[in-house]
Amino acid sequence: MPGFPDDPTPDHPPRTPGPRGREYPQGEAAGGYHLPEEPAEPTQPLDRVEAEEDEPPVAAERFRRETPARRKAIPVEPTRHHWRLVTATVLFVMFLGSWADYIEEVTRAYWHLTFWGLIGVAAVVTAYRERRNDWEPTPRWPWVAAALGGSLAAELLIATVGSPMVMIGSVIVLGLGLFLVLMFG
Repeated sequence: MPGFPDDPTPDHPPRTPGPRGREYPQGEAAGGYHLPEEPAEPTQPLDRVEAEEDEPPVAAERFRRETPARRKAIPVEPTRHHWRLVTATVLFVMFLGSWADYIEEVTRAYWHLTFWGLIGVAAVVTAYRERRNDWEPTPRWPWVAAALGGSLAAELLIATVGSPMVMIGSVIVLGLGLFLVLMFG
């Protein structure tokens, strides 16, 4: 079919690769353009131009890095807020309070023990990170307050308002939390 670029027509010779895989010979291009000639000898790189002795150093030379940036260790900053601890405690209270009427008391006791164990593991990890990075130790009472307060709040909500109301309240709190996260990011 005429009109395709690869078709041999009287106006265009068939395309054959030239030297080193080029479509056209060195220095020639389609439409009368000329490709740049390859330099016969390598040129001096532009990034390492040596200054003469009588010239003052370039201003940027004083600020040259001694160590490349990718090799520098970025210090880890400690978090002084307990948002993750508070969020985990609130989610535990919502989950356990919502399902309390539908599970056995023994299962609820196991969930409390599991929650206390997870809070304990998180407290130990936090203490280890503080020692490893030489941070100032944070108070340990929020971990104990979260473990005991979360279990006490869940059981108190179960006893006073019941699972269906805790479930409805959990949906409302999660909706407000999602709204705040979407609003303030």
